[in-house]
Amino acid sequence: VVNDAPATFPIGTTTVTWTVTDEEGNFETCTQDVTVTDDEDPSISCPGDLTAICNISEQPVYSTYAEFTNAGGSITDNCTINEASFTLTSEVSDNLSCPETVTRTYQIADMTGNTVTCTQLIVINDEVPPTIDNTNTANIEIECGEGDTQAALNNWLNSNAGATSTDNCGDVTWTNDYGLDTNVKCDNGAITVTFTATDACNNKSTTTATYLIKDTEAPEITTVAADQTVQCDGSGNLTEFENWLNTNAGAEATDDCSSIVWSNNYGEDGNVMSDECGMTGKVLVKFTATDACGNSSSTTALFTIIDTIAPIFTVPEDVTINCDDDATVLTLTGDVIDEADACDTNIGEATYTDEIAAGECANESIITRTWSLTDACDNTTTHVQIITVQDVTPPTFTVPADVTINCDDDATDLVLTGDVSDEMDNCSSELEATYTDEVAAGECANESTITRTWSLTDDCNNTTTHVQTITVQDVTPPTFTVPADVTINCDDDATDLVLTGDVSDEMDNCSSELEATYTDEVAAGECANESTITRTWSLTDDCNNTTTHVQTITVQDITKPEFTAPADVTINCEDDATDLTLTGDVTDESDNCSSGLDATYTDAVAAGNCANESVITRTWSLTDDCNNTTTHVQTITVQDITKPE
Repeated sequence: VVNDAPATFPIGTTTVTWTVTDEEGNFETCTQDVTVTDDEDPSISCPGDLTAICNISEQPVYSTYAEFTNAGGSITDNCTINEASFTLTSEVSDNLSCPETVTRTYQIADMTGNTVTCTQLIVINDEVPPTIDNTNTANIEIECGEGDTQAALNNWLNSNAGATSTDNCGDVTWTNDYGLDTNVKCDNGAITVTFTATDACNNKSTTTATYLIKDTEAPEITTVAADQTVQCDGSGNLTEFENWLNTNAGAEATDDCSSIVWSNNYGEDGNVMSDECGMTGKVLVKFTATDACGNSSSTTALFTIIDTIAPIFTVPEDVTINCDDDATVLTLTGDVIDEADACDTNIGEATYTDEIAAGECANESIITRTWSLTDACDNTTTHVQIITVQDVTPPTFTVPADVTINCDDDATDLVLTGDVSDEMDNCSSELEATYTDEVAAGECANESTITRTWSLTDDCNNTTTHVQTITVQDVTPPTFTVPADVTINCDDDATDLVLTGDVSDEMDNCSSELEATYTDEVAAGECANESTITRTWSLTDDCNNTTTHVQTITVQDITKPEFTAPADVTINCEDDATDLTLTGDVTDESDNCSSGLDATYTDAVAAGNCANESVITRTWSLTDDCNNTTTHVQTITVQDITKPE
């Protein structure tokens, strides 16, 4: 026996021919089909995860089986791998950035089409900051007043001070920390600006440069200082002189870049007023205008004090003071000024006398003050000053804070609503604030808004008013006592509050004559005549504050029906004991809640004195819809008293 089977069967069906030959050379053949199948998937392992800096193209797809295995991937199968079936089935990004993750899925099949897949992650992340080229980076100095300072500065900022930048992956965004400072900084005030180059992944590089807005031009004197001559006032004419100095003798100057500071050389290096006749003299003063960077220009003028007139003084102006002011305090009422007499340094001080007239109220008056000044030659000058003493200052007090009270509170009880405090007046004493109320209706009957106007008036009818708002609210719900849960019979009237109970103690803090109402929800009970009533009692006051309580009313049927059993009876043995016309039937069936009831009976038969006699104990039963049952017993005596014939 021989066959032509191969050493190893390939996948699929192979036909094997068997040959049997005898010793004479006679033979016979037959064939056998051998089928080899493969239903086991290959096994695959992807190469390790990869990284890229800028783009997925940095890591090409494995396009062949060989590239896949050369990169570290591995594939095994129990039979034979179909290398040509190797393919990339998907490449999916998470659509994020910095980093972005791309998932590649590779697939391969064996020669019978069994497939397997694996995934490989490629993480794309740029961590390389931009490169800054400072070849052309330059600081900038701008002369104030020459051209458009802001435009020049903006051009410098917009060009990043000349710096340029490149990035390994893409575009660069420039920013800077310029603080909007365009003030003149002079020689040593250069300001540093940091320029930042940022790529798409927020990698940053910085460089710095400075800008200086300077000023080298002196101010221009547009009006020169003017000489001034004044009459001697006996005290150095300080007011005129200081005013002349403080106004720079009328000189004016301008500067293109900054504000100007004026100074003068009075008092420097002995430059003071000369000592001439009496209290006269003169001084030549140089006035200098200096800008913010120290550039300066000057002009000079002469101040001269002369004496050509007799003694004078200026009386204080008529003045009005408050009643709590001290009329002898000259800082309040005013003192004479400019006492002078041909530069007499020994001129005395002016004096005064007062005459007081009553004013229009207790705290007011009019003082006529006569001022007198006499020089060394007894020449006297008098002037009159009128001092009006008034009381126009209203008193002060602290109004109580706005308050909310309940409708049952007494709004006149200041312990609740608050009283004023700190009543004070500059001139009157023992003042007491009063109030008036205006009441506006609220949102409901028990609510309102009281506008309380507090007033405090002093002895001169100066009045201070403050308003306090008192909100009267009704937020307290009424109270009542709900009737206790109760059980009634099915034939009772559930609306009869005498049976079920009524609420009591209805009370409210502000409303009166309230009456509770109720609504019922009826749930079926355990039988036809029984139920449970959930009675919700509600009591609402005039401001819709509502209190509810629940009462449960259980309706029961525990009353047995009633009927009259037929009387005991004696019948003959030939009578039909089930014939109720003979034995009698029940009457007067009734029930408190059920209707249409019909009594039934059961018989218990006991032997009598002879074969034809017996005693039937008939038990009558009547049951209502809730299984309440009444039973009565009737005795039926069956006798045989008829003689045979």
